[in-house]
Amino acid sequence: MHRHRINAYVLLLGLQAGAGPLHAGELVINFDAGSPPTMYAGPHGEARGIYPAILRRAFERMGEKVAIRARPFNRLMAEFLDGHAAVGSLVHSPSRDLSGDFSSPYFTENVAVYYDAGRWSGFRYDGPASLKGYRVGVIRGWSYGAAFDQLRHEGSVEVEEVESDAQNFSKLACGRLDFVLAPELAGKKLLDQPRYAGIVAAPNYLVSVGINLAINKQAGQRELLRRFDSAIAEMRQRREIESIVTAELQRAPLRNERPSCVKPQ
Repeated sequence: MHRHRINAYVLLLGLQAGAGPLHAGELVINFDAGSPPTMYAGPHGEARGIYPAILRRAFERMGEKVAIRARPFNRLMAEFLDGHAAVGSLVHSPSRDLSGDFSSPYFTENVAVYYDAGRWSGFRYDGPASLKGYRVGVIRGWSYGAAFDQLRHEGSVEVEEVESDAQNFSKLACGRLDFVLAPELAGKKLLDQPRYAGIVAAPNYLVSVGINLAINKQAGQRELLRRFDSAIAEMRQRREIESIVTAELQRAPLRNERPSCVKPQ
């Protein structure tokens, strides 16, 4: 689902201006700046959330220096494709395989379909084809699996793009969208807010995707990715990833995107 997405880059040195001080030999990993609780920008531009925390712990195990930053998705992808960076939370696809080397998935992200239960009381979600003809909110640049992406390419769904899940939920709450596609963890966090009472998730996921660390092929870092996979395997054995997820879910902020229109009665 994730942003043709979904998101982190690893650089080896000379990043662009404004990156902040780096140390020689330090890896740089970029994450999407607007997707809590999995990844978002902290007050000083640092990356926070579940995915950055997992990678920080993995690179500590590896004994590698790393600088982890938050970036808007378009900038993050540009740095990756230009060979300036790698990516900490990217979904693998055949087209991306042409420019990047990928780790094994270190996390599985479940993408759910959200809608207003009162408005669509008779709706039954039976797969991506159920969304044909409707207005569907997505995050700009993200991929939501081959089946939905094909519907989008064909023009079978009316897609509206925004920068964050909170923006999409706001539009859904006031009737400007029929459905929203969002990671389950993000959706659960947003549904804790009373303003989204009545919004529910379909019982079946749209898609479940693996989240990977990706590095531009020109960097020649396959051995680093192999070591990263080994570090993740050790973390799983020690149940460290579960602990990180629990801690980061409690830490992640709620985004205040108030509906900008009156919800239809």
